[in-house]
Amino acid sequence: MSEFSRILSEFSEETILRLLELDRKEREKQEKIKNKNPNFVQLNKSNLPAVAFLSSENGLAAGIYFFLTERMNNHNAVACSYQVLQEYFNASKTSVYNAIKLLKDKKFFEISKMGNTNVYHLNTEIVWQKGFNAREFAEFSATVVLSKEEQNKHNKAKKDLKKINYISNDTIENKENAEKNIKKD
Repeated sequence: MSEFSRILSEFSEETILRLLELDRKEREKQEKIKNKNPNFVQLNKSNLPAVAFLSSENGLAAGIYFFLTERMNNHNAVACSYQVLQEYFNASKTSVYNAIKLLKDKKFFEISKMGNTNVYHLNTEIVWQKGFNAREFAEFSATVVLSKEEQNKHNKAKKDLKKINYISNDTIENKENAEKNIKKD
């Protein structure tokens, strides 16, 4: 009888099943930990020269890149208007445009549109937040950043919509009451 078989024979079947279940749960826990990253981003060391170049070439572009990196979700995406970047960095629209163009040309991110807002998909070969083994999958959810002015416009639009709904509902009620009164006469 092997040493392993001898040890197993000392435990009841129920105990062995519980030990196997505990082992399975521990392996699952370790797998989750391996695939999950806490609140940090990872930077590919081989791309540090590109990040250093960016810092020396255009400080605003580097600032914008790290602003987006800080706010990106775990799918490497963030939606942000030029106005947010202008206000945050106290920069002109032209300066922000040139910095964004440099970042895009140097493949720091890709840009897609959501209305008038850019959605930045940061290059996972440079920086990422999800587990290393999940970098190649693209998902298109994003963190949306609004400036104070954009928030004010959004809140005003919501209030205007409520007024329109109120007026519409009020008009419908008045119309229904008028029709009831006509039918009574």
